[in-house]
Amino acid sequence: MSLFSTRCTRCGALIELPGRIGFKIKGGGDAAIVCRRCRRSDWLNRRRGEQGTWPQRTIPLAAIGLAVLLASGGVWWSRLSGSQSQESLPAVESLSR
Repeated sequence: MSLFSTRCTRCGALIELPGRIGFKIKGGGDAAIVCRRCRRSDWLNRRRGEQGTWPQRTIPLAAIGLAVLLASGGVWWSRLSGSQSQESLPAVESLSR
């Protein structure tokens, strides 16, 4: 298998691209070819810049918290209402039986 070598457009590090992929990328024109180290540093810089936004886990955690709150409120409401006359046995047995 042949290897194509090219340089990173940012730091100048040598990048080796295998076979057909290397041929297509190298012959593709003016596309910026970036090494893994530069790509990772760009990704980390973007992540650090997004600290002001809510993390992706906040919405599911809020939904779970709301579900727990509603369930506990329902249990509290049912205990507060107590046993109603329809659910309890009659105090005196009916004479019609």
